[in-house]
Amino acid sequence: MSNVTELDGAMEKLAEYESTGLTPEEIKDGQMLTGWVPVEERMPKVHEEVLVTYEGGEMQVDFIQSCGDWFWENREEGIEVIAWMALPEPYKTRVNKKWKKNLKL
Repeated sequence: MSNVTELDGAMEKLAEYESTGLTPEEIKDGQMLTGWVPVEERMPKVHEEVLVTYEGGEMQVDFIQSCGDWFWENREEGIEVIAWMALPEPYKTRVNKKWKKNLKL
């Protein structure tokens, strides 16, 4: 393998790393692979909807309120957020251009 090919491969890996938004520690801890962030490490921004995992394994979309509490969390009933991850981009349909033109959208 040539040095140019190896350099190209290394540059691609570096670009993948830089586009994650994660720190080297987060990547080392496996968050790059799963996307899950333990609440002990970091919390999402206030009012940012994220996917959360509760202590019992249930998942749903939740957010941090202005007061600093999760909206759906209920610690008295044992419903406590243990980790969160950013939501993916919404699915976008591909519309056939001819069909779209006929509908005059």
